[in-house]
Amino acid sequence: MPHGTALLSSRSVTAAVLAGLLVLAVGGCDRNPAPPPVAETADEAGRPDPLSPLLEQLQSDGSSRRIEAARQLADTGDMDAYCPLVTLAVSDADPEVRRQAALAATLLAVPSEIHGRGREIALKRSDLAERLSRTVEPFDLRDIPLSDIFQYVCDVTGWGSYVNWNALEAAGIDMDNPMDLVLPEMTTAELFCHLAGRLSTGEIKVFVGPAPLRLNISTVEDIAGGIKARRAIRRFQDARRRFVQAHASETARQGLSMTVDAADFRGVPLNDVLRWIAEHAGVELEVDWALLTEAGIEPSTPVTLNLADCALQRILATVLDDVGGGSVHIDWLLEGETLTITTHKVVARRIGVEPTELRGHPRWDIVGY
Repeated sequence: MPHGTALLSSRSVTAAVLAGLLVLAVGGCDRNPAPPPVAETADEAGRPDPLSPLLEQLQSDGSSRRIEAARQLADTGDMDAYCPLVTLAVSDADPEVRRQAALAATLLAVPSEIHGRGREIALKRSDLAERLSRTVEPFDLRDIPLSDIFQYVCDVTGWGSYVNWNALEAAGIDMDNPMDLVLPEMTTAELFCHLAGRLSTGEIKVFVGPAPLRLNISTVEDIAGGIKARRAIRRFQDARRRFVQAHASETARQGLSMTVDAADFRGVPLNDVLRWIAEHAGVELEVDWALLTEAGIEPSTPVTLNLADCALQRILATVLDDVGGGSVHIDWLLEGETLTITTHKVVARRIGVEPTELRGHPRWDIVGY
């Protein structure tokens, strides 16, 4: 797939035309694009497409309608809206429209919640919106390497950062390339949009914004792929949760949810650690060693782990994460009184869902329960 294809997807002609306008004013964009053609409002399967009417509304005459469309688009999490929002954020005549469009663009990649080891973090979009709405002083950077500009932007705005140089360099963006960044006072979100616009050329679109807890700089295609993977992960977890609820005994479910004071393993064989978890949960253990050994994971694979006050299911998730090393997709399933350890594909097939693509996501997103 060519870079930037994910922007157009199966959306309407309107989305395609608007996405093509992301050669922005700060980098040579036409500030007065021609009106887009009338959009279709259904996808290829004939289902209503809520994005197209909102993209059309971004081009309406009334500022309040453009602002409302931007706010609604922010909640879709659909990266097809990113380029049209960035275009509006840097070129609209109304300062409030620019601010709201920039805020919507930078919030697109932020999910309503994320899940981490041993805890669930509810992202407060209002807190992120407040940070993104803070004003930054004018920029006057000239002939500065791109990597230094990124660092300066992060220092000024107070965001930690992750730059996917592999994706950027594959798109022809070199970290050593010098660039000028001369901008007036604006909000943090507007700054991110201007930087994205400067870096976007032709069909290569660049994303600059929180995704979800740090400032990510990558291609829009890469970010869109990550969002798609995150949603697939959530579908998998929900499907497994329903399966366990329906097919595992209440005693087994409660056992695996039990919290233990400590789990301290130092080079302990994997087989022994799994048996320790099963014994504490009060369940039978079945490990598909044939498949795991074929994947390079032996019963004697050493496990080093030190967790305190943690549920057994999270300890299990962490163990499978660590021994898998991000390359072997080990998973678990609870059925009846038996805890099964096997590959992710086997578990997905058993619960009736497609295996999840692990594109740039930590393993605990998959194995967590």
